[in-house]
Amino acid sequence: MSSPVISCQMENAGIHYLAVFDRQAELTGLVNRRELLINPRLAGALVAEAIQSHFLGATPDTLVIQIASNLLEDQCRAVLVLDEDDQLSGIITRTDLIRLLISQAQVEGWV
Repeated sequence: MSSPVISCQMENAGIHYLAVFDRQAELTGLVNRRELLINPRLAGALVAEAIQSHFLGATPDTLVIQIASNLLEDQCRAVLVLDEDDQLSGIITRTDLIRLLISQAQVEGWV
């Protein structure tokens, strides 16, 4: 048993995705806050019923342009970043890519 138990509300924490691991610490999928909100039957469901087992993965060496392309092609909203040992390093979302685009933009003036 692990103690103390830490819980969070995804909305209050600004979290849109939770990675789900099995008892052997293997990544099994994602839970998407948006899906929880639009699908009333998931309100009282087990995590196993809400999990998305199909997800996109990348490595820290994957080019950002490839991640963006994969998000568009697969109509996904997030990519899991896995290290060389297939351990979760992070999640890149469409919002992350937009923030990167904005931070890189050189706006010279508005027309």
